[in-house]
Amino acid sequence: MHLTDEVFLTRVQHRLGMHDTTRADEASIAVLETLIDSLTPDEARALSGALPPRLGRRLGVVDTPVVAARSRGGQHAVGPLD
Repeated sequence: MHLTDEVFLTRVQHRLGMHDTTRADEASIAVLETLIDSLTPDEARALSGALPPRLGRRLGVVDTPVVAARSRGGQHAVGPLD
């Protein structure tokens, strides 16, 4: 059973002592994007799929069966193979 976005962000809000879920949302996205940078494409998709729906979609992880990690100038991108 997935958590809803609201429940997830409320939990983050309370754990961090924040006044509203907007800040919790910003903090969650920042941490998750940082984490995804160190994951393989398959791990990133698995993490995204385990998150509440809106948060998972906001991470921008490509959900295709065939993906490749491309490196350009030290930055990594995940996308479909050409």
